[in-house]
Amino acid sequence: MIAPASLLAVPVLLTLAAAPFPAIDVPKLCAGEQVAVDADRASASCRRQETEARDRLRALWGRLSAAERSVCVGDAELGTARSYADILGCIDTSRELDREKALEAPKAPR
Repeated sequence: MIAPASLLAVPVLLTLAAAPFPAIDVPKLCAGEQVAVDADRASASCRRQETEARDRLRALWGRLSAAERSVCVGDAELGTARSYADILGCIDTSRELDREKALEAPKAPR
């Protein structure tokens, strides 16, 4: 039997699993870099890094699990992940934790 509280999460997970690719306003995001001493260089560097992160995320998009989307992309929707680089960092961290858990799991006897 499924717990009633679990049923509340189903529509959210389904929505996020089918969610469109996140749209982050890179120019606006990188405008915050204007406080740097060399504001033009900092802004250009930010735009380049975000463009690279967006392209990498787009390449991964079809292979992301519903869990990765719900946690990492959901963070962007909630505003806690503010950039494509943040989303990729979340995905990388999630995958690294999964690898560590798999290594720590007891092996079944053969």
